[in-house]
Amino acid sequence: RVLFRSRFSWYKNAYAMLQANPFTGVGYGAFKKGFVPYASNPNIVTILKEDVYVAQLHNDPYQNFLELGIIGGGLIILIFSYIVFRCISILSSAQVKNKGSPNYLLLGTFLALIASITHSFVDFPMHLPSSAALFWFVTGLTILFINNTFDSNAIKLKQSFLTGSISIFIFAIFSWHNFDLYKRYLDASKLTYKATVSIIKE
Repeated sequence: RVLFRSRFSWYKNAYAMLQANPFTGVGYGAFKKGFVPYASNPNIVTILKEDVYVAQLHNDPYQNFLELGIIGGGLIILIFSYIVFRCISILSSAQVKNKGSPNYLLLGTFLALIASITHSFVDFPMHLPSSAALFWFVTGLTILFINNTFDSNAIKLKQSFLTGSISIFIFAIFSWHNFDLYKRYLDASKLTYKATVSIIKE
């Protein structure tokens, strides 16, 4: 609960940071340094040193706007909005319903992309090498399937099977790595919470 309230306080405090640098942001990768004056202002956050040094905002789209400004953050939103729109348009089109394998592959990568984007609103997967690599890999496959969905000769069944097999293999590797990473992260969070409660009680 303490960490949950802290995140919302950071979200509110970060708005002042966006107002100070609305168009260009503080620079890509400069969030940790740029957020220091706003970490506990105006909403005070008191959990160890996290109220002074916040490395990630735990909301990647929001952090993109803070680092890249309205211009950069807006471009990212437009690009992925277009990808999502194209996926929905293709998947709902009657012309593709009888295409077979490529349609199912597009559906799979599209759902994986939506899951990754949803996750990024409550955490910072785009700043973790394994999660970011998996995200861009899935994004690339999605764009590939979008561009070739209407071309019956572009994706053969064997190519689709090979691509799907490689995708599943890579997905399994990254999934296991992420599972291990987040398990350690959750264990560390529990220890941090217990330490915080002990300090408050004392």
